[in-house]
This record gives sequence, structure tokens and C-alpha cells, in this order.
Amino acid sequence: MYNKHTLYHWLLLLLSAVLLTGCAAPQVTPQTMQVQVLVDGTQLRVQAAAGATVQEVLDVAGVQLSDLDRVDPPLYTVLSDGAQVQVVRVEESFDIVQEPVPFERQTLRSESLPEGETRLLQAGENGLREITYRRVYEDGVETSRSAVKVNIIRTPVPEIIMVGSQSPAQRMDIPGKLVYLDGGNVWLMEGSTTNRTPLLTLGDLDGRVFTLSRDGRWLLFTRKAENETDINTLWAARIDQDPPTLVDLQVSNIVHFADWVPGSTLRVAYSTVEPRSAAPGWQANNDLQLRSF
Repeated sequence: MYNKHTLYHWLLLLLSAVLLTGCAAPQVTPQTMQVQVLVDGTQLRVQAAAGATVQEVLDVAGVQLSDLDRVDPPLYTVLSDGAQVQVVRVEESFDIVQEPVPFERQTLRSESLPEGETRLLQAGENGLREITYRRVYEDGVETSRSAVKVNIIRTPVPEIIMVGSQSPAQRMDIPGKLVYLDGGNVWLMEGSTTNRTPLLTLGDLDGRVFTLSRDGRWLLFTRKAENETDINTLWAARIDQDPPTLVDLQVSNIVHFADWVPGSTLRVAYSTVEPRSAAPGWQANNDLQLRSF
């Protein structure tokens, strides 16, 4: 027969064993395994079926993933006992920022001003652009910032400064009129070398074609192209009028030949080229075309 003291002792031992069993970590059996999951700043110990994938372990742990979250190793990886899975929470945000676009400074040489003298023809004005930035955060820490969209709200206006190129020259009488090209502009010299008048102050004549009609009323010339794909464009101007009449002949890439058709004032012949990246920058088409206007 047990006395009351012995019975009380055995009851305490039995109660302690039950409590210890309830507090013990899950036991790994041949059919289960234990995996560590690092997520949201915490470490989870997850018991899952042996041979489970990362996705299955996260499902057991109740971990929900967003489309941007990154998991290492990948979700399809088959895990073994003691493996570790890390979940990195990835978030993104978009910020729209307005930034100024600096204006360019352009210089226009002119013989109408003494050499060294300058004159502001057009004041520059900054433009404005709107940039959309994408920010990426991993576990709350910003890891990257990149521009994903640029929208020009206001185009900058270039500053144009006229710089004098007129140099003192000895007067020399000349018969008739002389039309010449200087600094991308067309000038007329009449009677003497000191009597010079600007005819066309475009600033972009490239000099590849520059020829007068037989009657001296029309000038055929080329200008630098406004786009990056063409070399230049072909134009004509009625220079005996004030102001001169400009005619865009709708022809581009004229490098080595364009001239007036003999016996005709408003008809020109020309040959074109194809722009190339290799030297000399073009390839001749070996064509001959006519254009009337």
C-alpha cells in the first residue's frame, strides 16, 4: 500500500512530464522535417512533410507573397531537414519630379557688326520636363531609383548671340554685284568691298550648294537638316526682293551636285546621296533628277 506522501510524489512527477511534453519543440520523424523561415524580421520554425518544396513550407507557415517579393531558394526548390528559406519583401513606388531643361547657347557670326562686338538676338529660356522615378524597397530599405518616363512640358528656347566678324578692309571697287557665303549667312557686296549687305541671315547654310541663276535673281543653296537622319536640304531664294522669298524644294541629302537647268529659271537638276555611318558619311545614288517650282 502506498502512503499519502508517496502518492503525492508520483502525481507531481506525472504532471511535470505532461507539461514538459506540451512545451517541447515538434519532433522530426522520417515523414517530417524542420525548416527555418526568415520573414518580416522574424525567424519561424516550420515542421513540414519531408521533401516539401519552398512553396509548400510557406503555405504551412501561413506566409503570403506579393508579386514582387523575392524568395531564396526559389519556390520550386525541394527542401531537406534543417534548410533555411529567406523571404525578402519587395515594394515599389513612383515619384513624379519636375526638372528644368537648360537652354543652349548659339553663336551667329555676322559682318554687320565690327569684329569682337556682340549683340543678343534672342534671350535663352530654360525648358521644363517631368520625370517619373521608380523606387524599389527591399525589407523597407531603398535599393534602387531609376527614371522610367520623361515628358517634356516646355521646350527650352536657345540663346542666340550675334558676334561681329567685320574686319577693317581696304576699299576696292568691284563691277556689278557679288553674292557670297559667310558664317552660314548670305551677303551681297555691291560697287565696292566696303558696301556689304546681309541678304539671308539663316545661319545654317552648309556651303555644299551655292549657285546663282543666270539672271541673278535666284539663289540655289543647301541648309543643314533639322533632323538627325538627313545631311541637308535644298532651298531656293528670290534675292532681288526685300525680304527675299524662300522656297523649300523638299529635297534632302544633296552633297556633290545641284544646279540650275540651262535656259530655265525655276527648274533645277540635282543628284542625291544616302547617309552612312562610315566615312565620308554618305554614299552616292548616282542619280540625276529634275525639280520645278
